[in-house]
Amino acid sequence: GISVSPDNTLASFATDTVSRRQYTIQIKNLETGEIYHDKIENTTGSSAWANDGKTLFYTKKDPVTLRADKIYRHKLGTPSEEDVLVFHEQDDTYNTFVYKTKSRKYIVIGSVSTLASEYQILKADDPEGDFAIFSPRERGVEYSISHYNGSFYILTNKDKATNFKLMRASEENTNSSAWEEFIPHRENVLLEDVEIFREYYVLSERENGLNKLKISRWDGKDSYYLPFESETYVAG
Repeated sequence: GISVSPDNTLASFATDTVSRRQYTIQIKNLETGEIYHDKIENTTGSSAWANDGKTLFYTKKDPVTLRADKIYRHKLGTPSEEDVLVFHEQDDTYNTFVYKTKSRKYIVIGSVSTLASEYQILKADDPEGDFAIFSPRERGVEYSISHYNGSFYILTNKDKATNFKLMRASEENTNSSAWEEFIPHRENVLLEDVEIFREYYVLSERENGLNKLKISRWDGKDSYYLPFESETYVAG
């Protein structure tokens, strides 16, 4: 997993040499080619930069079960033994992970199990701040979050939306009680994913067993499905 710093001068990358998906994260200077002394062992391989370009968030695995269970904060140039534990997922039915929103405004910690999910958010400008719960985990309720233009977009099966729906929440109140419907639940269409861009959002849907990709403008002026000629296909 490669993650490039906000100023495009550094890249964190990870390698696994034991074939157990236990990755060691290192950092390379993209201008000089130098690989720094920083080494973080037994991670999932992915990492997320804060906006200061000096702070890195990553996920560690339990050395025995290999469950991803701890999120740490690393400061560039310091020993990994000094890294700060920011979250420990105590429930062994959940895995945890960390990423940065495409808007570059938030660092997000996710915890997911078979039947539920929960997220925590922190402004990427404030890497030493405290993560806040987006909406508490609730058995049977799955959700995932994206951020765009002052709002969060939530893909969820809340309210028995078996095929999932897309909801929206303001940055000021992200609790599920304040979510508003953006794309309603449909009986015959599974809403699999949403990908957000500056002028468009793209929905990945499944209908009659086939993938469909719908591209829509935020201003509502245009939307269309990518055309596929084949009777059967897979697209993503």
